[in-house]
Amino acid sequence: MAFEAMLHGIRRQPLYKYAPIVLIVESVAGTEGSRMEAWARSDPLVFSIRECNKGKRAGVGKAEAEDMTHMLTDRLTRKTLVYADIFITYDKDKETVKNILKEQMGNYQWHKDKTGKMKLDGKIGGMNDDLLISTMMIPWWSGVFLASQKLKYTQFKQLHNL
Repeated sequence: MAFEAMLHGIRRQPLYKYAPIVLIVESVAGTEGSRMEAWARSDPLVFSIRECNKGKRAGVGKAEAEDMTHMLTDRLTRKTLVYADIFITYDKDKETVKNILKEQMGNYQWHKDKTGKMKLDGKIGGMNDDLLISTMMIPWWSGVFLASQKLKYTQFKQLHNL
């Protein structure tokens, strides 16, 4: 599994051998996020986001996409979100990942879906936006989750002593 390889790659780096890792996956109806979360439990220093609503799926729901977009734009404008010196990927080099992210950012926009509702995503012409959504979750985690006093977030923080 790609996630296992990624976690092993991170842990091989001396700087990250014992570092806490926050697993932030997109919450979708499928089981991939739940499988990653279940596997991550084998490492006591991996924490994962889990929705606190009635479904309680692993990950961050897309309902926050607009907020995440604004937060990412703010971080990029202020140049406070940068690539790490140690850049670990599963099967691509750093420059390829940067180019994929740049392309997904260019595709990300408001458009009407099949039902006529306005939707914000980068899935234009069969493209995907997974890397961009993952990148958007980084400032969302720090800017909303850790700072929020909303009950659904404070419950999680209390449970994990964050």
